[in-house]
Amino acid sequence: MKESDAVKDTFFVEYLHNLKRTLPGIPPVFAIGHIPQKTHTVDRIWPIGDVSFSFVTEGNGFIEIDRKRQEVQAPFVLLEVPGFHYTYGPDDHWKETYIRYVMTKKDIFARWGLKRKDDLIWTIHNLPTTTMYLELLLKLSSKLFIPGVTDKIDRHAEMAIIESRIAEHEHRLTDAEKRIRESEQYIRDHYQEPFNLEKLASEYGFSLAGFFRHWNKCFFSTPAKFITSLRLDKASRMLTQTRVDVKEIANYVGIDNPRHFATLFRKRFGISPTEYRKRYTQ
Repeated sequence: MKESDAVKDTFFVEYLHNLKRTLPGIPPVFAIGHIPQKTHTVDRIWPIGDVSFSFVTEGNGFIEIDRKRQEVQAPFVLLEVPGFHYTYGPDDHWKETYIRYVMTKKDIFARWGLKRKDDLIWTIHNLPTTTMYLELLLKLSSKLFIPGVTDKIDRHAEMAIIESRIAEHEHRLTDAEKRIRESEQYIRDHYQEPFNLEKLASEYGFSLAGFFRHWNKCFFSTPAKFITSLRLDKASRMLTQTRVDVKEIANYVGIDNPRHFATLFRKRFGISPTEYRKRYTQ
């Protein structure tokens, strides 16, 4: 392994908030920190405007939130958000990597499907995949001034969080929720095609009303908005990575009216498809 590709396993903190992003759309990481052998106890009220995900992959200890104490065993994630008093630390030492964002508690809870105080700590069931993304973050943190690296960090950070959350949810999904998740994956795989939501609901064992009811329990956007979001995300990538005509891109992602496509795109990204291509194509 080249030295430049080795995973950092020494204490460090890297701040990324002033670094340029090439592709918008993912919450930008404010800072990354790594503590291979944390031994101290933390006692603080988390500041307004910041949130932090701490991934503890080795060791055990305790966490106390607003005077409610529990013993913890790695691997787990601790989410620190404003409004709570946190006291926590290892019995001896633990290995911790943390990711900080400048976001409100409301935005964080909405983005990652968090709904209650109990969701401030969760077990990492899918440790190998989560660890893979954390190690990628640590490798990239030594290459911050290479163009595009901060974009990769933002996306790997989100994937580390998603992997830890998805595995947690899979352990407690009801039958209806599992079918909704299966339908969501179907949409991800076929979002470019015309959709008949009533037919889709029936194929997964729901009435249309039942499908919407259970979907809204799992996701924060409607099926129609979710499909549109997938289409626009794909279109934004094609605009910066190809020279395909804007009209052809609209047709490719499943929006056959160019004017409607331009309206949706501007609403999502704040600029026209043509302006987006000029601004973000390297």
